[in-house]
Amino acid sequence: MAPPTVSTILYSTTFDETKGEYHRTPFLTPVVPPGSIDPLAAFYLSSYPDPNFVDPLANCGITCNNYIGTVGSSQTTHNISVKIDHEISQKNKLFGEWLFNPSYYTNFRYPWNGATAQTQTGVAGARPRRGLLHLLPPRSRAAAP
Repeated sequence: MAPPTVSTILYSTTFDETKGEYHRTPFLTPVVPPGSIDPLAAFYLSSYPDPNFVDPLANCGITCNNYIGTVGSSQTTHNISVKIDHEISQKNKLFGEWLFNPSYYTNFRYPWNGATAQTQTGVAGARPRRGLLHLLPPRSRAAAP
């Protein structure tokens, strides 16, 4: 079986409403004329950066993993932990714990700033826990009759 061939000819496709048929007309050059490109599609395509990297470990050549950007970010983490243990009596114990770990993640430089750029930041918050522990005396097991 012969391998499939790839055509490098670009076509303009039009629809004939009277006949209900599509017609394909080849462009004269292998470049789509600027007047045939939708302005919204051109806007989104122009926001993507050009490829600048070839991944030597990928098996897809230049069609994937082909961009490395200069991304700057920071993550600040503060850990605050408060724990209280109190013995009310020999059988009753009280405890409480409050953990606060706010993590702030900020991007301060993006590889591109087009319509598809991600600009979110994240913050995590506090986790309180509390409880009361009551110790029960051990039960004696009476022998069954």
